[in-house]
Amino acid sequence: MCSRELFRGCSNLRDLQLQNNFLRQLPSASLQPIAHHLHTLDMGENSLRELEPLTGFQQLYGLRLAGNRLRNLTAETFAHSLHIKMLNVADNLLEHIDLSTFEPLKHLKVH
Repeated sequence: MCSRELFRGCSNLRDLQLQNNFLRQLPSASLQPIAHHLHTLDMGENSLRELEPLTGFQQLYGLRLAGNRLRNLTAETFAHSLHIKMLNVADNLLEHIDLSTFEPLKHLKVH
């Protein structure tokens, strides 16, 4: 099965947990069929080293990236994810975060 067809027909899927799967990158192509209506995405405890810009995730309000190997967060990372309210990037290897990384996240809650 082609990875682009993995979630085809899953239009009711709102919450996706992909933690603890040894993933090295966000499976963007696989997630495209559900990206526009996904509410929460858990990519924690994987092996993500970088995060490409999250385009197409217009309804995403919860994103968990804890326990990965992310080193950088750029201004483009969350530029298209304006509805994120909950973001967890704890326990990564962050060395650099652009000053404007979190500017687009106007709904982000601090707990």
